[in-house]
Amino acid sequence: YFRGREALFWLVLGSQMIPGIVSLIPSFLVVKSIPFAGGNNWLGQGGKGWLNSYAGLIVPGAGGAFGVFLLRQFFSTVPDDLLDAARIDGCGDLGIFARIVLPLARPSLAALSIFTFQGYWNDFFWPLVITTDDRFRTIQLGLMVFRQRFTTDWGPLMAGVTIATAPMLLVFLLAQRYFVRGIALTGMREG
Repeated sequence: YFRGREALFWLVLGSQMIPGIVSLIPSFLVVKSIPFAGGNNWLGQGGKGWLNSYAGLIVPGAGGAFGVFLLRQFFSTVPDDLLDAARIDGCGDLGIFARIVLPLARPSLAALSIFTFQGYWNDFFWPLVITTDDRFRTIQLGLMVFRQRFTTDWGPLMAGVTIATAPMLLVFLLAQRYFVRGIALTGMREG
């Protein structure tokens, strides 16, 4: 516990009310100015940073306010008695986290992973902004090849949409039991 943790939590939670498009330009500038990446110097100048890279596509979506909220709700349900028992057994804070809390958090982490994967798998605008090289373009950008100005090639487009949906469906089916358990656990609170 630390002073101001509630204020910090509400600040992070309040950031969910800001539309993602508002943070697009600052996120682009940060990704472009990563020091020592893509030819940049230690000041983040002179190169392209993480533009046209998988890191530029993945890392900005790895964390977010929703993840903070979901995991905080889960961690608030972990009984203090369980943590105290681990301390009595001689476990330090890192050991408690690694041996007790993290295994208990698997369902919540699975639910968060599914939500994050689904959100960024379907993202169109961020990959459009961050990539110019076709090697790093996502399948959603590739599907736009089938749409022309006045015509749409519907057959191949729908086949591509089916292929694009398959990984998302597979991830959900493999992690479904963790997903349902994780959503159920984050809503519980001991009184």
